[in-house]
Amino acid sequence: MSGKRKHEAMWELFGEVSDRCRWCSHLIQTTPSDRHYYKCELYGISCAESTDWAVTKHGCGMMNKAVDMRTFTPVIDRLKHEPKTKPEPPIEGQITFEEVLENAAD
Repeated sequence: MSGKRKHEAMWELFGEVSDRCRWCSHLIQTTPSDRHYYKCELYGISCAESTDWAVTKHGCGMMNKAVDMRTFTPVIDRLKHEPKTKPEPPIEGQITFEEVLENAAD
């Protein structure tokens, strides 16, 4: 899930529905200034732009479902604890670091 955009991460975890986020009970509107911002409480809420939510995208499988927010871990917190990148498989015939060390010890 690492490296995914916000909505893609939500869809991967919970599935995708055809309704738009605009109609979800988990969508919260904040107005810290003269402008409105939308946030998804399941994704995570902060003052940062990184948690601003696009209301026109398809919703996730958690749309309008009851969630106990006292025990729910926001998706953004889950993403923080995942590895940033997945290791690529080695190229066929490529020597490994371990093999280099073994050859150096001989």
